[in-house]
Amino acid sequence: QALQMVGQMGALFLEQELHNERVVGVGWGTSLHALVNALPNLNLSNIRVIQVIGALGSKSDARIDGPDLAASLAGKLNADHQFLHSPCFLDSSDACLSLRSQKQIRDTLNLAYQADLILLGIGTIDVDPQFSSLYRTGLLSQAEILKIQKKGGVSNFCGVMIGENGEILNMDINRRVLAVDLNELKKRKRRIIGVASGKRKSGAIRAVLKGGWLDVLVTDQAAVNSII
Repeated sequence: QALQMVGQMGALFLEQELHNERVVGVGWGTSLHALVNALPNLNLSNIRVIQVIGALGSKSDARIDGPDLAASLAGKLNADHQFLHSPCFLDSSDACLSLRSQKQIRDTLNLAYQADLILLGIGTIDVDPQFSSLYRTGLLSQAEILKIQKKGGVSNFCGVMIGENGEILNMDINRRVLAVDLNELKKRKRRIIGVASGKRKSGAIRAVLKGGWLDVLVTDQAAVNSII
């Protein structure tokens, strides 16, 4: 119920912010699915929706994954959409660099860096399928989650592992993520909207706020009470 309400508030915010001739980036996750689901059909023109993080893959619920969310959001906005044809995590940093150099991937990421708004979920680093998409989908094992926690990881944001002070952790897994670069988004002053709900997300939300990665936060009182 809280997730649905946060989705409704996010949809209301998006309605107020969107105009014709805009580029909208979107990640993946249950909160973003709730937002897109709550959004009414808007008859806009010259809108493009860009998937900004590689897909979770076959073990995920397709409805919350990047490709389906990008297509669903585009349908609500009368927009064109562009997929990022890649998994979220590559097998090695070399493979990630190689794929980033491919023209189709490079063009998609470059378009994402021009986005007027980028919608991102805020995930926990947790061995709990209810709160961690990475664990639920099998992308990360229990041992990998515990290793990230040991290194100080508390949040998964835009695909990368974030420490409690908002820093991007110096870990191999962060060099294997295929997604828009948070530092590049900040440098270009793109507007980033984070969406998350629940007390269990408060630590992850706090870390993202400390890092200065967000321009707008859509959340609920349960999460806020544990942050302030």
